[in-house]
Amino acid sequence: LDSYGWSGTSYIIPELIGSSGYLTEKDLNILHQAGWDNSGHGEIDLRELSYEEMVAHLRRTKKYLYEQEYQGSENYAYPNGGYNKQIEQEMRKYFATGRTASGLSQSLSYLAPGRINTKVISRDTSVAEIKQWVDEAVSENTWLILTWHKLVDNPGHDIEYSISDFNEVLDYIHTSDIEVMPV
Repeated sequence: LDSYGWSGTSYIIPELIGSSGYLTEKDLNILHQAGWDNSGHGEIDLRELSYEEMVAHLRRTKKYLYEQEYQGSENYAYPNGGYNKQIEQEMRKYFATGRTASGLSQSLSYLAPGRINTKVISRDTSVAEIKQWVDEAVSENTWLILTWHKLVDNPGHDIEYSISDFNEVLDYIHTSDIEVMPV
């Protein structure tokens, strides 16, 4: 992204910072300095937690982001996209927005802050499919939020995506002359 002058949003799980396969504090600070948003996320679907556990998680995540003074600390991504009305209401006490994993583009004419749509990209998502989403967002004037989890040379897990395919997508977005920004 940096080579195009773009920044993104990193949804981080505070408890996993520095764990194998996850960003370190140093990585997050580098992203922060480069203009990225560092926002909240969780490891466990909030629907699987008790009410008290869910509230404690949201509170801890917000506290961590606030203490780090990260840009984007007002945003949260529901783990596995899972939420319900109660979770959304509690999330809104700590965060301004909640990102789902709905698979939809986000209308610019209607935005529900607790239910922002995204397209989650998996190992099996083709470059052609993503290019089609980009073209549709341009023609329909929608906000296309693309979510990648892990970029690797050879994807083996569903949440991994090929670095070479990722770069091809970025090149296409760049030639499409659309605005790119963090959530």
